[in-house]
Amino acid sequence: MGKGTGVVTSVPSDSPDDFAAFNEYKNGDDKKLEFYKVERNWLNDIEVVPIIDIPEYGNTIAVKLCTDMKVSGQKDKVKLAEAKEIAYKQGFNFGVFCIGEHNGKKVNEVKDVIK
Repeated sequence: MGKGTGVVTSVPSDSPDDFAAFNEYKNGDDKKLEFYKVERNWLNDIEVVPIIDIPEYGNTIAVKLCTDMKVSGQKDKVKLAEAKEIAYKQGFNFGVFCIGEHNGKKVNEVKDVIK
């Protein structure tokens, strides 16, 4: 409890759970935003940032899986669990970074370096 910043990293390009939450806020109703004291204009310019490119899925696997599987939102736990399993396995085994210091490198080859 005494450590940390209170900042939680969200990766809506590669995490179906994070994309579902992001999408709910970005495209959801104003009541939820009001409840959490989030102003709609804060979200206007925020887009999903591609991080890992995966053959057959592109560079935003979470977006593709959630769209293809018709994930309705964060409460769609069964579909999200299935999407998460696919995304994480595909990302680790076949993913290549498309941004940053490890751009062009395979995820499974630089995992320990990044750790």
